[in-house]
Parts: sequence; C-alpha cells; structure tokens
Amino acid sequence: MTESKRPWGRSVDGPWWRFVPRNRWTGVLGLVAGILLVVQMMIVLVDRSSAGQTVFGVFLGLVGIALIVSGVDGLRVLNRHESR
Repeated sequence: MTESKRPWGRSVDGPWWRFVPRNRWTGVLGLVAGILLVVQMMIVLVDRSSAGQTVFGVFLGLVGIALIVSGVDGLRVLNRHESR
C-alpha cells in the first residue's frame, strides 16, 4: 500500500523512527505518556535514589523523550494528511 492510502503506521518515505498514529487521540495519549515518563525521571533524579533506581529512571526518561519526539512528528504528519 502506498502512504496516501494508509496515512497511519510507519511511513514508506519517512525516517525509520517515524510512526504516524491512527487518530489524534492516540497521538495525544503517546505525548501524555512521554511527558509522564520524563516527569518521573525528574522526580527520581531530584530524589537521589539508589544507583539502580536512578539508572532505571533515566532509561524511562529517555523512552519518554523518544515518545514525545515521535508523537509530535507523527501528529504533524497526520495533520498534513488530514488537510489534503
């Protein structure tokens, strides 16, 4: 299928990390999850937890940042397809 027939999922001509959500609410949910993971990372770093908890918190924060970047880009592509 071409990208014009299927505007969601992994783009054919886009970068490997791009994921376009099926609808706007799915994209917003991904953004909220990413923001919550980044906030959790900040709490763990400020709390000065054990080394293992800090490493796990930073890992979750990086996953959250990836969700935010992917969600923003996916929503941008979704908006572009809806405006056509």
